[in-house]
Amino acid sequence: MMGDLPDYEPSFDYIEDIYSEDDVLITDLPPISYYFKRPDFTTVNNITGKDLVEDGEECYSDSELLKSPEELNKKINKTDSGWLILDSTFYEGWSYELSKDHNGTEYESDGVKVWNW
Repeated sequence: MMGDLPDYEPSFDYIEDIYSEDDVLITDLPPISYYFKRPDFTTVNNITGKDLVEDGEECYSDSELLKSPEELNKKINKTDSGWLILDSTFYEGWSYELSKDHNGTEYESDGVKVWNW
């Protein structure tokens, strides 16, 4: 698989008590979502996509793929509330592209950032 991964568990622990059933969950690595719940959407790029996508489908959680910052923004802007959990592979390249009003990073731990809208 993808070598050493950041520790996602503290990020999912952080949102667990404040997450609402109506919230959307977007992450970049569905196999780690066992800490919390299956993501609604998965961001993929040319690095992680090799391990997460098979025959055009996300192969771990069957969540919908978001393949660019533009697709991510469209999804965020069409939803009322949600959580975005990304490791450094994504947040360094994609977070500056986020357009929905938010107060910046909600939480950060070991190479993982969490945004809320």
